[in-house]
Amino acid sequence: MIKQAAVLMSSMIMAIAGEYYYMQDGREIGLVPLEKNTTSVRTNRAPLRFKTESGEEIAIPNRLVVKFERADMIDAVVEKYRLRVVKRYRNDLLLLEAASPKNALDAANALCREPYVIYAQPDLIKKWKLR
Repeated sequence: MIKQAAVLMSSMIMAIAGEYYYMQDGREIGLVPLEKNTTSVRTNRAPLRFKTESGEEIAIPNRLVVKFERADMIDAVVEKYRLRVVKRYRNDLLLLEAASPKNALDAANALCREPYVIYAQPDLIKKWKLR
């Protein structure tokens, strides 16, 4: 009985973790939602909280950082993903804002696969560790 419960619990965690990820250096970083995310995950503008595969706690706000290879695609991307430019840095690096943290995560993951984007990642919030 206990063994069956453990197997069921681990499969549930894997199913949840498979839904959430972000791309870093060409690989998916799996995310497990923390319990505080259970209230209206898709509509709340408060940052979503996760644990990474390595056990690190992070939060994802409704912002993402995108580096474009082709500047002529910026306006089309902003319109397509319904984003807003918060800040333009040099060399076609932008801080963009989405309607929700889930939208920012989804847009960053989709943009990682576009040929005109060098990288796209949610604007991660991590805890500082002082020595």
